[in-house]
Amino acid sequence: MARKRPSPKTKEPPQQPAEAPAIPSPKIKPTDPEKEDMEVHHHPQLEHKPKPWKEYLLEGMMIFLAVFMGFIAENIREDISNNDHVHVLAGQLVKDLKTDTAQLDSIIISTSLTIQKNDTLFKLLQQPLAAADTKKIQNLIGDSYRIHPFYPSLGTIAAIKNQLQLKQFEESEIAKYMADYEAESGAVSKSGDIEVSILQKDLEPFFKAHFTPANIYNYMEKNTVLDSRMRNITQNDLDGLSVDIIMAKTLNESSLEHLEKARKKAVRMILYIERKFDPKDE
Repeated sequence: MARKRPSPKTKEPPQQPAEAPAIPSPKIKPTDPEKEDMEVHHHPQLEHKPKPWKEYLLEGMMIFLAVFMGFIAENIREDISNNDHVHVLAGQLVKDLKTDTAQLDSIIISTSLTIQKNDTLFKLLQQPLAAADTKKIQNLIGDSYRIHPFYPSLGTIAAIKNQLQLKQFEESEIAKYMADYEAESGAVSKSGDIEVSILQKDLEPFFKAHFTPANIYNYMEKNTVLDSRMRNITQNDLDGLSVDIIMAKTLNESSLEHLEKARKKAVRMILYIERKFDPKDE
């Protein structure tokens, strides 16, 4: 018997997933460009109520006070800086003046001693040549040839002159004190220049003409001559030297007067600065 072949199984097609229900799209109405242009956008109206005039006045006063206080603070800072600068300059000036007074004290003593020796030498020169003590005369001539220059310290004075616009200096008399001291110091320097000129013109030739080499050498080394010998000396030479010594003495007396005045003005300025500026050392 023939076997029945099994009938082939028919494959069922795969089931498609259920489609989601369609969402209807909103209907977009066409816009009319003419109507769109005619639309007006209204912004909210913000009400600005005017401030009371007192508030404006208060704000203005606060701004003014802030600016004014800043100005005052800057002035205070500048005044403090200027005060410190003034105190330092004043201290340095006092230091310079004290140095000058010490130098003046020494020169005043030396000049006074020179004047005394000028007097002694003049009296010796009035004696006849045969009776003259030529050794003592030579020593006194050498002593009369000494020069005592004064070199004032004017650096700080020049610095203060450049700062006279500072209130502390401007409201003081420091400019007058400095001018007086400079004038007297200048007179001292001028007298010194004249003295040097006279000594070189009159006394120096006498050394060369009448001192022996041994005597001039010993005097330069030990401030005293060896003996009484002199070269080519006459009574006329001694008389001429007497005139030169009188001129030198007169000039020394004038220099001494200016030296003493300069010292007084230096001391007076020191006292004024210490009283007025409370000077500080650097």
